[in-house]
Amino acid sequence: MATNSKPSDAIINNFVQDLQTIFKDDLVSVVLYGSAARGDYFAKKSDINFLVILTDSGIHNLADAFGFVKKWTRRGIAIPLFMTKEYIASSLDSFPIEFLNLKLHHKLLFGQDLLSSLEIEDSHLRLKCEEQLKSKLLHLWEDFLETEGKKEKMRRLLIETIPTLSSIFIGLIVMKKADVPDAKEDIIINTARLYGLNETVFQRVVDVRMGSAKLSREEIQSTLQSYISEMSKLADIVDQWVN
Repeated sequence: MATNSKPSDAIINNFVQDLQTIFKDDLVSVVLYGSAARGDYFAKKSDINFLVILTDSGIHNLADAFGFVKKWTRRGIAIPLFMTKEYIASSLDSFPIEFLNLKLHHKLLFGQDLLSSLEIEDSHLRLKCEEQLKSKLLHLWEDFLETEGKKEKMRRLLIETIPTLSSIFIGLIVMKKADVPDAKEDIIINTARLYGLNETVFQRVVDVRMGSAKLSREEIQSTLQSYISEMSKLADIVDQWVN
């Protein structure tokens, strides 16, 4: 079984140095985010994700990074997110879940820490959580039918929902003013508890993902149907939420 690790300091330092060489004074911040910042990074399996914040003049000269991107993608580094301070400030209402996740799980590597002080309004977060939950529910109904009731397809559907849902569920936990756990699996269970859902159903989904539950085809189908039902309840709860 793979064990948690972290990207090498040499990779991170060289990456930042290359950015400094290219953008000089136009480089505002370099941030590590995603699994490498959360502590659930697995070498050769997880992506290494960076956020690069530039000045306006820097973002207009983004073509200067063509060679940089080519070099680092060949080394297995995902293409960084490039933004400006102004873009972040004007986009908190549009991407509250995404910026909340960046705020909670990031590591500043260079420059100004613009993420820790972000203020995300509850109303924007609630609306986006509702939108994402209802979108996910539509996909679950569709994907359930596409499994044709086949065991492996249903098992895979259960497993693949966890990463997407954990991002949304972080927003739901914050809406309840509760502490956000680090592990995706704990985020799922805590959300079920906070919103009065059937924890047993979500625990079984987590067990399937972790490989600790060996279920028959009928048990997987029953779990998947119960899971979708609980997700429908959650969407209704968030829809009726009053800030």
